[in-house]
Amino acid sequence: MSHTYRNNDVQRVLDATDIVRLIGEYVTLRPAGREFKGLCPFHDDTNPSMSVVPHKGIFHCFACGTGGDALRFIRLHQHVEFREALTFLAERAGVELTPWRPDRGGEEGPASEHDVEAYSTAEIVEAHQQALSFYRLLLRHEKHGTVARELFAARGISEAMVERFELGTAPTDPEVWDGLARTLARKGYGLDVYQAVGLLLPRRDGEGCVDRFRNRLIFPIHDEHGRPIAFGARKIDPDDEPKYLNSPEHPRFKKSRTLYGLHLARTAIQKSRTAAIVEGYTDVIACHQHGIENVVATLGTALTADHARLLARICERVILVFDGDAAGQKAADRAVEVFFESPVDVRIAVLPGGLDPAELFEQPGGVEKWSQCMAEAVDALDFLFAALRAKLSGAGGGVSARQRIIEAFLTRLGALGFHHMTPLRRDLMLARLSEIVQLPRETLLASIPRPRPRGAEASSPEPAPSDAPPLEPRRIEAEMRLVACLLHEPALLDGAPEAPGLSLAAGDLDWPPAQRIYAALREQQEGGGPRRRSGVPAGLDAALADAAVAWMMRLDREVGEAPQAVAEHFGHHLRALHRLRQVEEYHAQASAPALGDEGLNMERARERLERLRALGGSAVRFARAARAAAAGEPGAAASAE
Repeated sequence: MSHTYRNNDVQRVLDATDIVRLIGEYVTLRPAGREFKGLCPFHDDTNPSMSVVPHKGIFHCFACGTGGDALRFIRLHQHVEFREALTFLAERAGVELTPWRPDRGGEEGPASEHDVEAYSTAEIVEAHQQALSFYRLLLRHEKHGTVARELFAARGISEAMVERFELGTAPTDPEVWDGLARTLARKGYGLDVYQAVGLLLPRRDGEGCVDRFRNRLIFPIHDEHGRPIAFGARKIDPDDEPKYLNSPEHPRFKKSRTLYGLHLARTAIQKSRTAAIVEGYTDVIACHQHGIENVVATLGTALTADHARLLARICERVILVFDGDAAGQKAADRAVEVFFESPVDVRIAVLPGGLDPAELFEQPGGVEKWSQCMAEAVDALDFLFAALRAKLSGAGGGVSARQRIIEAFLTRLGALGFHHMTPLRRDLMLARLSEIVQLPRETLLASIPRPRPRGAEASSPEPAPSDAPPLEPRRIEAEMRLVACLLHEPALLDGAPEAPGLSLAAGDLDWPPAQRIYAALREQQEGGGPRRRSGVPAGLDAALADAAVAWMMRLDREVGEAPQAVAEHFGHHLRALHRLRQVEEYHAQASAPALGDEGLNMERARERLERLRALGGSAVRFARAARAAAAGEPGAAASAE
């Protein structure tokens, strides 16, 4: 589903966002002239490499190359899509966005009244906050909360933890299963958003709504900022199914990107640089109750790469905690995939005796046993290598059998993303693998296949190799500088007084990145849309946007930002580019086959030499090429180069 916005929505949000204050909430920034510097959060930075330029509203890391505006920072840092980043910044800055509706492929009319995409983050969070207040109030009710309070106590959950995790209960009496809907209506709230996010369901036997989580204990699920965005609900009646029921996913709630209890565990995780991930809500609560607060849980899913990226911002190590060897072995296969996609170390810990955390803490010395188990957690790759060792041992000494096992293992490494790992990480892994299979690292590396592209790309033919010669570095440099000038001053698209009679056309550019940015700038100019303060046009892919910011920052340092200085720089390199093109044309002519008339060839060569001198080209190089061409010598083209 595509999403559309009025052009000025993005600009209004960016104009209202103080990028220094925004980034300063995540990174310590220190003033450096007109800019601010800090450690880049997008790579392992030890020497402040990131610059924030407030008057342009951009940031750029000179080490890893990442850069862009405030929207780009939030998308990268929070791992969210464009719409969520825009909504987050709009709410933060107090900017009201144009009412948004999904793009229906040309269909007219408003969105469905129960389409969750039609509601803002603020509306969705407010709906969950109202429901949470109702569930918590019901838990304290003398009559309607009795059963739930007894169940929480029976599971050893203290009153302090009930408050800390904001636990509650949905109505247990069928007569009040519509209690949430009636309470909301009495307060004057419309019910559409509550139905859209799945908190209320229409009655099957009549009008009105009932609570989705009726007759269940309520465990609110918060995002990393502490805002309620969903609920987990455990059955009260043993005959009800399923045991746990979660809110349906919506744009603000994705199980693959959400960790239960993270908003409460963040400080402890940052302090210990370690996050422990257990299997359920009550496991998290039991750990926190016993003073172990760096613990979160996935929501019925395996650890995903998104989970790992979320945690990688605040810790270095993730320990998956299981209550049985079989579960740990099964999860290791999934966890090792995360190892390939994230910089965090992933380890596996299996609690003794098949106990869950709450049961472990009931034993004498339970906290100490937990700590020992965490200290002895095994690297996820060890599980993978242990399985390989077992298979090789079972194969005996048969060469063919061992070859098949090793090849299958190496194929899997390639599919998991071995070739996308950092060189150091690859070498460390190859060293361990070489010890196990007793083969040289070079042999193993050469045998790990690169995965084919997925989807449509997999069936597409490989692009034919280009016959065009590679561009000279000076040509790329000239085109890069010209585009950087255009990013600063788009008016230069129509030419510069400093280069009278010359203008930059699309056909003048041969370097693909420069071509794409030029096209985006032209489209922005012709469409009449507002220019972003950063100067980077919308619609560029991430890598190209990073490059554009980097070029602009470089130009700032070398030339400055004064329009006149930028225009003079543009004029200088525009003239240089045109000279380069003419020199290339004359080189090609000089390298053409001789016509057979030596006198005529030499006369033409002399004419070209004079013209080349006027252009500032290399007379010696051209003269050699001219003589070779006139004499009909092979290799004339090479000598011209």
